[in-house]
Amino acid sequence: MLSPAFRIGSANPLLLEDLIIKFPDLEIIMMHMVWPYFNEALYILGTYPNVYMETSVAIWLLGDQLFNRLLNEAAAIAGSSKILFGTLHMAWPQVIGRSVKTIREADYLMADDKHAILW
Repeated sequence: MLSPAFRIGSANPLLLEDLIIKFPDLEIIMMHMVWPYFNEALYILGTYPNVYMETSVAIWLLGDQLFNRLLNEAAAIAGSSKILFGTLHMAWPQVIGRSVKTIREADYLMADDKHAILW
């Protein structure tokens, strides 16, 4: 259940830009591939070296086709070293295997990219 104070607009990663600039040594991880603000997240991810994106929830919430398109774009634009594997395993442990399999079977990623994301 979402808090009554929750607003989707507050999840826009462009709102982080002043913080990113003010604290360049602070590593920031954007959750769930920043859906529905993926395009904005790519700008942030590709511009600032201290910002990363993780995959939890997006792997199974968005469906294989959309998730794979987003992962492919993120790896191509920002590099696989900026993408962190995540599962939210404490809430949904049953999706861990599927999540790992999705990354391992991504034919658009090189073996080094898969390793960088999963490890």
